[in-house]
Amino acid sequence: MWKMGACIALSAAMMLTSVGGMLPSDWGIDTVYADETQTTTKTFAANQLTKAFAGGADGTSCESGEEGWNVVLKHDDAEHKYPQAVWNLSESFDLANVESVTFNVKSQEGVIALKLGMTNASGWYDDVEACYGQNGQKQYTIVPEKTEGTFDKVVIMTTQNDASFCLTSVVVTLKEGSGSQITHGENIIDNGDFSNQDFSSWSASKGDATITAEPVENGADIGVTTCGAITRSQDPSKSYECFAQDITENVSEGEEYEFSFWAKLSDDYNKELKDSQKTVQFQPYYENGDGKQEYDTTGLISGTSAQILEAGKWTKFEGTYKIPSGAKKVVIRILEQGDWQEPGSCIMGKYYVANVSMKKITKPKPEIEENIPDWKASVTGSLGTGSIAGTAIMSSEISDDTLMALVKKHFNAVTFGNELKPDALFNYQIGQSVDSTTITFQGKELKVPVVNDKDENLDFSRADAMLEKILEWNNANPKNKIRVRGHVLVWHSQTPEWFFHEDYDVAKPYVDKETMNRRLEWFISSVFDHYFGKAANGKYDGLFYGWDVVNEAVNGNTYRDDKVIPDESDTSTSDTRHGSNSMWWRVYKSNEFIINAFKYANKYAPNDVELYYNDFGETDNTKCEGIVKLIKDVKSAEGTRLDAFGMQAHYNVDGFSAAQFKSVAKKYAQAAGKVQLTELDFKASSTYDGTAATKESEYTKMAYCHKNLYEAIKALKKEGANVSGITVWGVIEPNSWLHSQSDLGGGASGSAQCPLLFDGNYKAKPAYWAYVDATKLQPAIQKVTITEAKDGNIAGETYTIDQGAVQAEFIPVWDADGLTVQVKVKDTTVNDADAVTVYVDPDNSASDITPDKVTVTRTAAAEIAGGYQATVKVSMKGLKVAQQISLDVVVNNDGETGSFNDLTGKQESSSKYYAVATMKPGIEKIPYGTISVDADADAAWGNAVNIPLTINKGSEASANAKVLWDDDNLYVYATVNDAVLDKTGAQTHEQDSLEVFIDEDNGKTASYGEDDKQYRINYNNEQSFNGKKCLAENVKSATKTIDGGYVVEAAFKWTDIKPANGTKIGLELQINDAKGGKRIGTLSWYDETGMGWSGSNVYGTVELTGKTGSNGGGSSVNPGTSDTKPDVKPNGKQDTKPDVKPDGKQDTTIETSKVEITVSGDKKAEASVTITKDAQGNVTSANATVSGSKGTLTADVVKQLTEAAGTEDLTIILQVKNANGDVKYTVSVSAKNVKNNKSLKAFVVNRKTGEYELINSKTYKAKDGNLNASFGKKGDYVLLTTKEAARIEKEILKTIAPKKAKATVKKGKTTEFKLDSKLNQNNVKKVTYKTSKKSIATVNKNGKIKANRKGTVTIKATVTLKNGKTKTVSMKIVVR
Repeated sequence: MWKMGACIALSAAMMLTSVGGMLPSDWGIDTVYADETQTTTKTFAANQLTKAFAGGADGTSCESGEEGWNVVLKHDDAEHKYPQAVWNLSESFDLANVESVTFNVKSQEGVIALKLGMTNASGWYDDVEACYGQNGQKQYTIVPEKTEGTFDKVVIMTTQNDASFCLTSVVVTLKEGSGSQITHGENIIDNGDFSNQDFSSWSASKGDATITAEPVENGADIGVTTCGAITRSQDPSKSYECFAQDITENVSEGEEYEFSFWAKLSDDYNKELKDSQKTVQFQPYYENGDGKQEYDTTGLISGTSAQILEAGKWTKFEGTYKIPSGAKKVVIRILEQGDWQEPGSCIMGKYYVANVSMKKITKPKPEIEENIPDWKASVTGSLGTGSIAGTAIMSSEISDDTLMALVKKHFNAVTFGNELKPDALFNYQIGQSVDSTTITFQGKELKVPVVNDKDENLDFSRADAMLEKILEWNNANPKNKIRVRGHVLVWHSQTPEWFFHEDYDVAKPYVDKETMNRRLEWFISSVFDHYFGKAANGKYDGLFYGWDVVNEAVNGNTYRDDKVIPDESDTSTSDTRHGSNSMWWRVYKSNEFIINAFKYANKYAPNDVELYYNDFGETDNTKCEGIVKLIKDVKSAEGTRLDAFGMQAHYNVDGFSAAQFKSVAKKYAQAAGKVQLTELDFKASSTYDGTAATKESEYTKMAYCHKNLYEAIKALKKEGANVSGITVWGVIEPNSWLHSQSDLGGGASGSAQCPLLFDGNYKAKPAYWAYVDATKLQPAIQKVTITEAKDGNIAGETYTIDQGAVQAEFIPVWDADGLTVQVKVKDTTVNDADAVTVYVDPDNSASDITPDKVTVTRTAAAEIAGGYQATVKVSMKGLKVAQQISLDVVVNNDGETGSFNDLTGKQESSSKYYAVATMKPGIEKIPYGTISVDADADAAWGNAVNIPLTINKGSEASANAKVLWDDDNLYVYATVNDAVLDKTGAQTHEQDSLEVFIDEDNGKTASYGEDDKQYRINYNNEQSFNGKKCLAENVKSATKTIDGGYVVEAAFKWTDIKPANGTKIGLELQINDAKGGKRIGTLSWYDETGMGWSGSNVYGTVELTGKTGSNGGGSSVNPGTSDTKPDVKPNGKQDTKPDVKPDGKQDTTIETSKVEITVSGDKKAEASVTITKDAQGNVTSANATVSGSKGTLTADVVKQLTEAAGTEDLTIILQVKNANGDVKYTVSVSAKNVKNNKSLKAFVVNRKTGEYELINSKTYKAKDGNLNASFGKKGDYVLLTTKEAARIEKEILKTIAPKKAKATVKKGKTTEFKLDSKLNQNNVKKVTYKTSKKSIATVNKNGKIKANRKGTVTIKATVTLKNGKTKTVSMKIVVR
């Protein structure tokens, strides 16, 4: 069953400000992030590891031997195949409980990689943790960085060479209290060893099959001597015939059991079959309270429940199974049924089962924190008695006693995540049609669906089972009752498609409006009659406080219709959960269904049940207009009742603005009369990766989001707005919908998340304290923008320090040499202690470190009126746009200090509370000029400054753009290098395209204003828009495809300003890179958050310049530089317009042509040849691009290309493509070097920096002018002569140096051996460390140094590069 459905929110940027003065060192919540605990171990000997898979490349093997698993991994670089061996563990482990996982090996040859994996729905595994490049040891240890997730598999693979080894054991070391108290009960399976000839206990799903006992063959070490054999009927329609046992009497609801058994296929399967026809499964089912059989085991089973077997070979299955809540009958099955999606695919062969066991697992029962304040007390204390302090729960959670203890203590209301949605009430009948019956409704016949075996028209069993638990609590606690919110009656999603068709059959036409109105009224009346009608007999009176009548019916500033995306890309006719389009709208063609829904709800619901409209993305100004319109339309209609608006409140740490929330909430309260936050959670920031290193910082960020939100809510209440409650969308962290991509409206694509108030151990997080006692929160992590310095000027954002006697402000900027922080201090009294210190953590590690630190005393500063100005320079090489560091600024005023961010005063030893700073481009100056929009570069573009789009979020493309302006338009010319062009995506942002974001008044608002626009133009010149004035009439564009990409040229009309020299506007440029119908990444100029669609506060700034004369005539502009290559037309001929300098002189010309060459036999291929000539017509460079399926260049192809180019000084670029035509990798090589059979070495070119990076020590050499250079990984490779390579390798070797040559450390403290940042880690194979005196200081394999006693010691680091060369550098440690 899927997790609670919800929708992503449109939100805006968050700004946090410094608070209070310096704080005591022990201030804050006592949160423990343990990394040193007492541990227990669990050892899995080789015979306790079950092989799940061995393969991936020919020659790979994994066999059990006397000492362990003997493994041979054969690497196939040419075919990009990475062999691996995978073993199942007999149980799964929670990463939060694991200290380490150790692999013990013998006789290793070759480099290996180690991984931890978790079985996924397909039976394969998802990576959880990995450790690459391991060699030369007998023991390898993975220390998990993540603290969320589980694993039940261990994996050893190779990615770069052949390898062999013997795996003798795996040891899982658990943290204190984790797993040491787990016990197992007796085996509950009857006749699990098949020694009893009475097999009646195995007949629960035997059908016409026969079960017998057979002896286990000699040599089969499976723990028993007898096995069960099932001989089935030969009717493929009876694939259900299997080993099955009813275990109802021996199990308890909610308890977890460990299962184990062996299975083997007979020779019936010893033939060519699909994997699905050789798969044996452990597949239990259970019956719910209504006697319906449930087969969905999602979230109930872990371990190896399904495996593809080899005929004649015993295979072990083991894992856990949790008995679901509400299960009245439980049957385990061990079956082979073929592919259940292909009826008749089961071959009905004979198979065997042995040594079956199931044992109850007893774990320590977790406890909640009873001694902390109730969360609901804080909420109701602020919002008033009777207000809602709610959460969301699902049926799978209600049997979790500890979770429900949290609910009962902290919440006074619940929303059912799924169980009252239309698809649940229709019993998840997601087929193309359902049976129906005819009833009399309001005196007339009405055909209604039949949704279960009881011939019921609606199935309330899931919701009713949960309500029974709530009522049981309420009856026992009449003064502390929990109320319920109904969710939801009418929704475009999770309403079966058949509900809108004649006879409830998708194959038939849609019904008319009159029929749909009767169905709608019947549905709403039936739901309310079940809970409030005569049959309920008052059982649920007073339990429900409200009901969501309509959900998510607004798109932009208007109603959601049935054309949000093309039908062929929607799930509207194939799935119950429509993607984006509304079938309600398809039937009605108006908002009539919304009005009628509120009419019918008002007609049938009790007066004390409030009726809500509920929606997401509600903080967006444009959508706010649409929501307010809907509310007003409903409230003005006759016979309706709409009591409140539900703000779903799915927000984002990276983009939340409390001010924007407050602004729109006030409008909703005025329109609806009341608002309530109904599905509150926060998506984590982009820097959170789930590891312990980032958790504390992320928890603090998230807590301040909650704090700012709560303060805004309380302010609204104080100002008279009726905010009646807050519902958090989930109880404990692991169960949040945000942990996975959801088809029900959004999700977080599997990224690390921590959105709720309580963690997976049922303990309160800092977010909880944001409501209960915000003084316990750690310092807020502020965000700082560091602007690139232009022409040496210090211009950027200004930040303030205001702490008692310390008053200061500072501006940070960056350039190629590092940071410059200009600090102005208000201090009229000169003292010796007066100084400014800037602390920097270049890695933004938020951890214990020795920071980079620069202090400027007052004597070295410049005196200014009322104080002094210190200019602090911090040397940092290699800074780039979008890079994040962390910093803090501390001002000392005669011994009293004030800090910008870390109020605990721990800057010297920790960066946990430094502000997070992001490098941003400076203000670009845009020249004046007018061009014709035709996708051909006019000469005026030669005057424009190149704007590189270097912020890469997963894109395989590269791009740059130029911008011009005149009195009427803003002009953009973008050149995109993208080998694969794709516009098959249903959503326009999932097509290869350019997006131009414009904020004419440079307002930098959290949501779109009147002047803000988002234009999107794909490579085929198809446009799409976002923003009130972002309209087709305001843009003219042209595109063309070129060799390896496309060009977009566009003019955007000014709509709100009269441009002039010196005008500053907000601007962002973004490239969407698509492949296979999906956006795989983006390229941007300024914004790394990807939130430009939501608000202009993430845009950069450009300044308009260069206009001369009163009428704007002339184009005397600041000369820029142009690196845009001449355009290539679709016929392959180059438009030979030369680059023109401002003085009118021609520089160079570039000629590109397509040529046909013969590649093998008579096979023809097309190549592209580009020649660059100087002003005198001399060839200055030449290159040729040709494609193939292998990395092979023949002497004949080289000859043809050099003849076509007219020169042997030619660079050949070979594009190696796969069967689909996608480029796997490129190889660049000099034609001369190939022809002359030169010895060559390969480098990979870093697509972001252009640097050459090491691969290996291999040498390539052409033979008779024929060259073969194949590579396994995707990338751009270049082959250089060994002489050229030696020069590059020498320069790389020079970059190996310690970051610091000396450090002083206190006894008992730690520091780290860091290598200079000039060293590109992509060149490094491994680093080993050694200490000269362990008694003084030790160093671990990660370079962490621990000071043991006073003295001086030398720590050496030996760096091995990927070409095999090594260099040892040292660092002196003084322990005091």
